[in-house]
Amino acid sequence: MALDIAAIAHRARTRIQEALRDSNLPVLLANYDNKGLMALAAACLKRSRLSDFESWLVRVLRNNKMPVLAAAIRDSLPTIQAR
Repeated sequence: MALDIAAIAHRARTRIQEALRDSNLPVLLANYDNKGLMALAAACLKRSRLSDFESWLVRVLRNNKMPVLAAAIRDSLPTIQAR
C-alpha cells in the first residue's frame, strides 16, 4: 500500500477550511500540534507565563472552582475506555 501524500494533504486542507468556514475552533485546533498555543493562551487569558498558567489550570481543575471551565475542557477531550 503506497502512501498518498496528496490525498492526506487534501483531507487536512478540507478539514481546516471547513473548520474556518464553520468558525469551529476546537476542530481547527485539533489539526495543529503546536505547543506554542498553550503559551499564547497563558499570555492572552491570564497575562502569565506558561508554567504559571499550567499551575493555575491544575489548581482550578482539582478544586472545581470553575466548573464551567472544567466541563468545557472535559467535553473537548476524547473518552478513555479501559481495555
